[in-house]
Amino acid sequence: MPEIKKLQRVRYIGREFCSQYGCFKYYSEHYDSMQGKIPILITNNFFDIALLHWAHLFGNWNDDLHYRNVVTNPEKFKFHLLNTLGINESEWQSNWDSLKDYRDQRVAHIDTVDKSVVPELDLAFKAVDIYYKYATDRLIDLKETVYFKKSLDTILSENSEYYREAAEVTVGALKI
Repeated sequence: MPEIKKLQRVRYIGREFCSQYGCFKYYSEHYDSMQGKIPILITNNFFDIALLHWAHLFGNWNDDLHYRNVVTNPEKFKFHLLNTLGINESEWQSNWDSLKDYRDQRVAHIDTVDKSVVPELDLAFKAVDIYYKYATDRLIDLKETVYFKKSLDTILSENSEYYREAAEVTVGALKI
């Protein structure tokens, strides 16, 4: 797949991750007050889909969109990623393992395990945002037209009230 198409898909997956993460974040504010299975399924599905999007970009080295298969210098990108996140390789690996294990055990393969620890998505969001910015900047360097030049963090912030209100309405409507 040509580089431009991959970069465009990275941006698409990044925005999709952002939407799922945003919905999960605001629906989970209501998690303890939700009753019945439907609101909890909705919240968990936002998490699961966000995690699957993260896996395309960081989880599976064989995925076309994994950063190692898209960026021009993967080692330099990873150094920048870790530096920007303010973590070391060991911390990255620990976070990566928790996300990948949960994806394998509870989302993609439904492995036989006694219990799983649900990982945090905050660091994953920041990593996806950094990769999204890389893809945006690279497309601009290649003289491609780029819409939505804002960072994912900005997009999330600008849509936070919408996500919050939608979560409150949906959860309220589903209270039985």
